[in-house]
Amino acid sequence: MSAAPLRVVDVSQGWAGPMVGYMLAAFGAEVIKVESARYFDWWRGSPHPDAAPGDNRYEMTPTHNSVNRSKLAVNIDLQIPEGLALLNELLAESDVFVENYPPRVMPRLGLAPEKVLADHPHLVMISLPAFGASGPEMDYVGFGNTIEAMAGITLLNGYPDGSPIQNPNAYGDPASGIMGAFAVLTALHERDNLNAKDGSGGGQPAGRHIELSELEATIPHAANRLLEFPATGRNPERTGTRHPTMAPHGVYPCQPIDDIERFIVIACRDDDDWANLRAALGDPAWAQDDNLRTVDGRRAAHDAIDTHLAAWTAPRSHIDAMHHLQAHHVPAGAALSNYDVLFDEHLTERGFHIPVDHPVMGTSLYPAPGVRLSKSPVTADRPAPLLGQHTEDVLQRILHKTDQQLADLEALGVTTRAFLREG
Repeated sequence: MSAAPLRVVDVSQGWAGPMVGYMLAAFGAEVIKVESARYFDWWRGSPHPDAAPGDNRYEMTPTHNSVNRSKLAVNIDLQIPEGLALLNELLAESDVFVENYPPRVMPRLGLAPEKVLADHPHLVMISLPAFGASGPEMDYVGFGNTIEAMAGITLLNGYPDGSPIQNPNAYGDPASGIMGAFAVLTALHERDNLNAKDGSGGGQPAGRHIELSELEATIPHAANRLLEFPATGRNPERTGTRHPTMAPHGVYPCQPIDDIERFIVIACRDDDDWANLRAALGDPAWAQDDNLRTVDGRRAAHDAIDTHLAAWTAPRSHIDAMHHLQAHHVPAGAALSNYDVLFDEHLTERGFHIPVDHPVMGTSLYPAPGVRLSKSPVTADRPAPLLGQHTEDVLQRILHKTDQQLADLEALGVTTRAFLREG
């Protein structure tokens, strides 16, 4: 078991699993990312728009570098018996083991959950298979976007007269990762406290295996729409930018900036919001129609309301329009670009974006976890590690390997800092 506050071995790839490790690293855990030079994290290979021939593009991917901050990188080839033995040595000195492969993968490596916990009874192991470890779809290949589709979310997105629209981002992945970090902490609490109290562990910590289906972790994020069927007997329809109960509700054009379109989102939850919106607009004659006093009346006249709101927002900046509406207690938010979010005055004042100096990409701003503990500051200010960057340090410091042992491991191909595939 780890002598450090919390030690995590992370063999996961992509987003969901690494997000578990990142959240733990952000608050002080020692997270060791294990990769092979032959089969490293596939997110390292995601294209970078500025990569040129000869660049080390496997260290340039923003997505990988964001979700692997503050981790240590160890290169171990798990398909070599000595590599698997080395991983088990690390697990013996750790508290948490993170993996997010299809259920068939880990048993093939000799790392089935029951085997891992038999060898390391103190360990908390979390598996994040796309569709769970049982059921007819357990071995399906999946990632955030396809999971959203099977969670019933994609079919809800789009306009009534058009096809479903896939989200451009794989929201199912980070949602699963954040839930996974919560599950790990819950299991650690149970391991370290409940067993000793009820005597079931004989006074000794007993490990846990957490199975977190990304599909099942994603479904609740559309619960408000998915519950319409059992409540009404009807499948929910695509509504575009409109809302099934709020009116008005939509995205409205604002004054372009540098020839770039700008927009604002306005949402009226109830009649009070509508009254505040009327006041913010100067209570124009069109808004005084008695038919608009109820949400049903406003929904019936949504097209006309949208036309009037667009006429009001169009000559204004999206920021000024937001400030004006919010001053009248109207739920409104400027639709910010990525650049806007990075340099947003509010987020900057709160210190949300953390400057991180990466050895390949230089200094960039990265988002903080969004959680603030009064006595435990965020520590996710170290860059994502280069492939195998901390191999020698970890193996010497934690496993007490000698220089000769390190050389032997490299000669066997268990460890290396050189890439073994082209492209």
